[in-house]
Amino acid sequence: MKTEKLFIYAICIAALAGFVDLSTNLLQGFGIITTEASLTFITFISWAAYFLLGANLKGAFSGILGIIVGISAAILMFLLVGVFATNGLDVATVAIPLAVFVLVIIMLLFEKVPYFNNVAAIFLGTGMFFGLMGIPAVAAEGYLMVAVGELLYASIGFAAGWFTIAIRIAVEKSGSKVTKVQEEH
Repeated sequence: MKTEKLFIYAICIAALAGFVDLSTNLLQGFGIITTEASLTFITFISWAAYFLLGANLKGAFSGILGIIVGISAAILMFLLVGVFATNGLDVATVAIPLAVFVLVIIMLLFEKVPYFNNVAAIFLGTGMFFGLMGIPAVAAEGYLMVAVGELLYASIGFAAGWFTIAIRIAVEKSGSKVTKVQEEH
């Protein structure tokens, strides 16, 4: 891409990033999940993940399904840690590592489940859920609302990834008819 077009592309993507940030800030302001903490970072992580998952709608769909599995695994880890802790196991040295051990086996077995088999997205979903649960105002909303929030903000990020590709294609194609006409004369 020539420098002029790259500059136009950069401005368009910067505008998109600003719009995405504004959108997620408005969601927060409306009380989606909580007004006390921003989930915007989930959107930007997912925007980047869109490209790592193939930069297409099929990859995004696979990513969302993987994130759902990851969220489910994270919730099960929290519940399993609770079970282990109530049975006297030390949380930091036994309960958490044991819960992680058990659930990672299950997470990896999803490699054999059609449509839900994107292991990278599964780990992404789990990691983002853990991050969200580390924010007291978010965790206070409960597992289901945190899961809904993660999926909503991840979907916005995947949409931003799709728009990034669409904008790039439009910018690269712009002016190509003019150039061909100029070359012919």
